[in-house]
Amino acid sequence: MSAPIKIRAHHLLCMQGFQGYGYNDDFATHLKNIIERFRKNPDTFIQIISSCDEICYGCPHQIEDRCNKESDANYRIKIMDSKILKCVGIQPDSVDTIQAMTNQVNDTIKTQAQLAAICGDCQWTDKCIWFLSLKK
Repeated sequence: MSAPIKIRAHHLLCMQGFQGYGYNDDFATHLKNIIERFRKNPDTFIQIISSCDEICYGCPHQIEDRCNKESDANYRIKIMDSKILKCVGIQPDSVDTIQAMTNQVNDTIKTQAQLAAICGDCQWTDKCIWFLSLKK
């Protein structure tokens, strides 16, 4: 087995709702490529982390392994990561396939209210196809 791809806990949610928007074109392309890679290879192993990951490294707000979009962004993102881990029952540093982890998320989160409790005031909620597809 090759080394697992490191993915932030809350990105298990973002990847399901992504429809092409991003902080800039380069980031949107970067995220699209990662999602496409996982779709083509659902047995790819990932490691769930609560720090900058493969997706963050394409973000223009990631500086020195921190989100610097706003002064409290890194703190709020860490809370989001913590909430999803607790809600879904995934332990930090867990390793499994992207498909297994996604299934675990989808088996647990069934409503917009559940997702909103994790995502809080995420700027992408109104564009998140996964959020919009969940029961109200």
